[in-house]
Amino acid sequence: VQALKAGLMEIADIFALNKADRPGSQNIIASLDMTLEIKRKKSDWDWPVIPTEAINNKNIDILLSRIFAHAEFSKKSGRFEAHRKEQIKKKIQSILYNRMSVCINERLFELSDLDLIVSEIYQGKNDPYTASTRLFNLSSLSIKDS
Repeated sequence: VQALKAGLMEIADIFALNKADRPGSQNIIASLDMTLEIKRKKSDWDWPVIPTEAINNKNIDILLSRIFAHAEFSKKSGRFEAHRKEQIKKKIQSILYNRMSVCINERLFELSDLDLIVSEIYQGKNDPYTASTRLFNLSSLSIKDS
């Protein structure tokens, strides 16, 4: 239930239920299996649910073998490459967003009329969207048509 609430069903490829010796664990495993059945029908991956008892070293070998199997599956299916490229793209975007944010903040502090613009918005003579467009166009960050 907590996995469903946390959205883990959407992101995990292998499910390990630790402390599987505890009461109710079989119900949780059955519930996970039932929920994953829809994903299994739409995919080449089998979305395993592995009951483990880490303290007793029970099924840890099975979990490890399923992790290696998933790594192999991901590489052969192209999912690993696609996922890694998406991670790289997001990293580049994050770096650019951070650099642009610093640049914008530095430019805003350089503008002597920023306080005037804020006052105009406060007095209802201007709005934040129009003011932002004006400030953006004044900065060297605006995109120029070539």
